[in-house]
Amino acid sequence: MNRSEIIDLVVIRSSGTPGELRKLRQELSEKPTEELEEIHHQILRAAESAEIRARVDADPEHQRLRDETLREYHLAQIFRTVIPGRGVPVRNQASETIILSWLNLDEVLSRDWFIKVIQGTPALANQLTWKKQIPETELRQKFAVVCRQLQIAQSEGNFSLVRDRLSETWPHYIEEVRHVVESGIISLSSATQEEIDKWSAEAHEEHVDFLIKPASPGDLRQAASTEFGQRRAQAQQQEAQRQVQAAIARDSGISPIGEPFPPLPETWQGQKLDAAFIKICSADTQRLLQKRFGSGALNRRLQGN
Repeated sequence: MNRSEIIDLVVIRSSGTPGELRKLRQELSEKPTEELEEIHHQILRAAESAEIRARVDADPEHQRLRDETLREYHLAQIFRTVIPGRGVPVRNQASETIILSWLNLDEVLSRDWFIKVIQGTPALANQLTWKKQIPETELRQKFAVVCRQLQIAQSEGNFSLVRDRLSETWPHYIEEVRHVVESGIISLSSATQEEIDKWSAEAHEEHVDFLIKPASPGDLRQAASTEFGQRRAQAQQQEAQRQVQAAIARDSGISPIGEPFPPLPETWQGQKLDAAFIKICSADTQRLLQKRFGSGALNRRLQGN
């Protein structure tokens, strides 16, 4: 295709007034041949991409997958929605079926639609099971207390794993977290040495403050309770370390599929796979890494090894 044909093709595919198109033609005629050829290739690639998108959009399987993805996204949003006086709907197969049955033919599933339906017909809410939602800030404060007591990492991944597992009932959140962690129902990353040192320094400062101020009977009872808690936390830390060592020994052997775990890579999806990444990655990513490379390797990396 020569220069004139390329210029004609670009002008034909462009929009604008006759005067604007004449100006465009003049600008194109002043460009070097190499630049015009690159413009031509861009037009061909754009046309090919549009054709591919059209074929994909027309494919029934693609449409089904797209519809399922959209439905899953909107359901996830709905089951995180706080309804005043109710809380958050509990997600299960039955509740999903109930909510989908509320849709009319001219309605589209969404978080806003769900809120509108509940507000318009409050009796429908009785068909669902609800859980009380602890405010986010208060939830994280309680989780921080548990992390300090049980010597587990105060990471976003651990927080998400706990949040997905628990009903977030109040006021028993701390007890529930302690139960699922100590019973091994969920496996959480151990605290880093930096976190442990920080908590130890804070505990020392609190102890010094207690010694230099007059102690009331209530303070003495609190001190005794704190000392008991510290001893318990120390025992739990030792047990956690034992479990980490056991996990390391296990991971050095055979994975659940009967093959040795591969070594933990230095990067993951373009990001450095270090302790900082493990602490902020999602719960799904943590579970995937544990399944693929073993929890022992993940804990060693979290500890900076």
